[in-house]
Amino acid sequence: MRRSTMIFAFRFFVVIALFNFFNSNYAFSNEVKNYDFNSLTPGVTLNGQDNWVVFGPGWTFPYVSANGPDGSLAIFATAGGGSLKYTSRINDGNYSITSFTGDENSAVFQIDAISVCWNTHVGIGFDDNSNNEVESSECGIRLGFSDCSVQRLTVFDAQGNSTIYNGWSAGSWVTIRVVMDFTANGGQGSASVYTKLYGTNSFTPIASLQNINMNLNPALSNHFNPANWNAMHFYYDSDGRYHDNFFTANSTATLTTTPVTSITGTSAVSGGNITDDLGDDITARGVVWSTSPEPTLVTNEDGHTTDGTGTGNYASNLTGMSDKTVYYVRAYAQNNTGTTYGNEIMFTTIPTLGEWGLIAFGSLVAIFGGWFVYRRFV
Repeated sequence: MRRSTMIFAFRFFVVIALFNFFNSNYAFSNEVKNYDFNSLTPGVTLNGQDNWVVFGPGWTFPYVSANGPDGSLAIFATAGGGSLKYTSRINDGNYSITSFTGDENSAVFQIDAISVCWNTHVGIGFDDNSNNEVESSECGIRLGFSDCSVQRLTVFDAQGNSTIYNGWSAGSWVTIRVVMDFTANGGQGSASVYTKLYGTNSFTPIASLQNINMNLNPALSNHFNPANWNAMHFYYDSDGRYHDNFFTANSTATLTTTPVTSITGTSAVSGGNITDDLGDDITARGVVWSTSPEPTLVTNEDGHTTDGTGTGNYASNLTGMSDKTVYYVRAYAQNNTGTTYGNEIMFTTIPTLGEWGLIAFGSLVAIFGGWFVYRRFV
């Protein structure tokens, strides 16, 4: 009896300690990709450079320009009116867009742009017909720009349906961000558009371009499935606009969850480290925890903290928990374009000091009780 009680107490302590140790040191990284065109040769066509292909019926030729927003290289198309041309680049060893697993709720696609005239489209997609060219119909999401007779910004979904915002123009360099939630609308996804002046650090939502159904189908093996997206796409109708910094990410910020320490029966300490706000100021940060996996600020059953703003390291105090209970905790960061969560850490609260005292007392009773029983019969 005495040995079994002692062994139980010891094993319980060791299991909990090892469980918390191994589950508090898991980390992961967010994937962020940017194509800035700076490795290309300026003053010549984009066709044939770094895996880019130009195709289509017209005589517009997108070329590499030295007129980027910060003096860097960008791309531009020049020709007469009504000259349709497309250009695309499929992933290779030199560059690939972000890998989207299809379950992100804050994936990002964005582009820097300044208008000249006519129509242009920018999108991401997949080469459905395997001809090494990604057409507009093979894009899972596209942005359309028009700045001549009609000034508008258009979002095209995977089926080619359009949602239009009239009265929009980019007379100066702007950054247009599309935030995608692939879990929305029963897996069909949603897209929301935000803009900011280039070089500033706070996006503003376009009210009429929020939560647009993307009409995706993750069960298919073409551009309807975001897990397949592996190409950049541009379309130009004559003189278009300058484009730079084709940016993709599977989050709206880059952060990790701090290992859980100081675990008691009702509390613990964690936190986070936000290494990059991805161009949008962090307005709130903290941790969220639950007895169920993947806690969020919307669905958590137990609690969350609010621990300031901005990037960097921060500490969070988790309170009000139950002892001997498994919890899941994640750091979070909020900005104008969404909420990003860090890696998930699983840990177990340990018994209170009073409970450890009862365990110790029980062990002593078993030891001395067993000794007296032993002495009584020998």
